[in-house]
Amino acid sequence: MKDLINNIIQDLGDDKPIKGILLKAQIVASNLGNKEFETWINNEQNGYPDLLNIPDYRVLNASIKVDIFRPLLGVIKNFPIPIGTLQDDNINECLYHVRICYSLSEIEHLCDTTDGDCLSFICPAMIFPAINSCIQNGEAQSVRQEVALSSVQNIIDKFKSKLLTFFLELDKKIDTDIDFSKIESQKEITQIMNVQAVVANFGNGSVSTGNISGNINDLYVSSVDQKEEINDLVRQLQKEVDCSNNADLKVAMDTINAECQKPSWAKSTLNLAFNAIKGIASGIAANKLTPIVNKALDLLS
Repeated sequence: MKDLINNIIQDLGDDKPIKGILLKAQIVASNLGNKEFETWINNEQNGYPDLLNIPDYRVLNASIKVDIFRPLLGVIKNFPIPIGTLQDDNINECLYHVRICYSLSEIEHLCDTTDGDCLSFICPAMIFPAINSCIQNGEAQSVRQEVALSSVQNIIDKFKSKLLTFFLELDKKIDTDIDFSKIESQKEITQIMNVQAVVANFGNGSVSTGNISGNINDLYVSSVDQKEEINDLVRQLQKEVDCSNNADLKVAMDTINAECQKPSWAKSTLNLAFNAIKGIASGIAANKLTPIVNKALDLLS
């Protein structure tokens, strides 16, 4: 295995294609028998299934461009919405940061085949009410997040750098001819992984994703009582939304219902959807939705 590790180090130094490097790293990950390293390589090879649990180098800054329809004036294309224009912190976090979950091979292909300097990501309709709140005499027709192509390419460079550093540290600290099933070796490998800021769950309610860390309760709804209260409010909302015949409200409710079917409910997703409903409801006569939404947002705060 030492020869294979040295071969990967050589490939990284020679800037070889990522697909071959990942296949070799997969073999090493299997032989090491270390869960954190194996999970990292698998996620980079196949894509991340959970957008909330990705390394910090995959969270990219974005700008917002909007196509605005104004009566009698037509459509204004690519109108920028500067950061700080929207007042809701949760919406700002979702809009001005793009979390890239694609596999490294997909990212490499995307960068090689994309014309221009940016990648665009279409935002869902539920974000339109928040955007419309800061547009005068007009209405959003399309909302896009734009990310510099160089930032997306940098994901591959960061991965290669972290993998190279990991193997160099492993080569220095561990004799790669030993039995990696030994507990002492596994601890040493995990220690190197943590130093290199690779995604790891430590099992004590703490989460580390690169240099972003916090308590798991700040990210997810964990209380059974809290889930029951939210479910009750969701049922009330669903009843009102079904009577409204509003397509945007139904899209937002679909998002909430889908999140509440998961074992872990992401607060950021629920906050975004509830705020979208609140924005839409503000323009509806005999608004019965906002009081229910406010109770839900209070539970998530």
